[in-house]
This record gives sequence, C-alpha cells and structure tokens, in this order.
Amino acid sequence: MNNSLIVKSLVPFDESDSPSGKFVLLLNGPVLHIIFSSLEFTPYHADIVREYLCAFDPSLVSVVAEGMCHINGQNWKIQGGGTFECRPEDKQLLLRGKSTAFGRYNKELLIGNEIELLKQLSLNRYTLALR
Repeated sequence: MNNSLIVKSLVPFDESDSPSGKFVLLLNGPVLHIIFSSLEFTPYHADIVREYLCAFDPSLVSVVAEGMCHINGQNWKIQGGGTFECRPEDKQLLLRGKSTAFGRYNKELLIGNEIELLKQLSLNRYTLALR
C-alpha cells in the first residue's frame, strides 16, 4: 500500500534480547503508525493506543474499561493489532494474531512497507513475516 509509515516502540527494542509483545496499527489520514510494546508495560492493546496517543494529546483517547479505549480524534482509525516476536536466530520479525479489543491487524497496510518498518526498528538484516 505504501502509506507514509511511523514505527514506534514504547519500550527499548533491542534485537539481541529477542523482544516480544504486542503491537497496534493506527491510521491518521494517509500515515500508518505501528506501535510495539512489551506485555509488562502494556498488558492490553488498548494500553498501547492510550500511551501512544496521549503523547500527542491526552484528549485524543478515553479509557472505557480495562482493556478498552475510545479514540476521540476523528482522523485516527485503529487497524487491529496482534503479537510480535523478534527472532535473532532466524533474522525474522514475526507479526501474528489479533487483538481481542480491536481485531486482526490489517496485513494489507504493511505490504510495501516491510523494508521501512524493519529499518525504523534497526533490523536491517531481518525479514518481516506476517501471519
């Protein structure tokens, strides 16, 4: 799809530690945001959305219940979420699964953005696996 892409990790992302956790895809107009986080920092996908959007403007997101939130900004659209696993032994970043709150992530949004996503995470020698 080749949208503009912003990749953000809410916790340090070091390939030597084999990080894993959850991620969420957000669209803000034509800009795709993919946000990664650890389970320890953000146990729910909604926590990732809340943490990320509050950095822009705290009024953009409202907590509805534990594990649920509502985006107040009209331009922001959640495009699902899932889990990730960085596999140094295979030189692979694996994205899979779905968010209970937001559904399966939209793989189509990542097609054409694989190299840029890996570059922004400093995983230049890696491949991206979408499941």
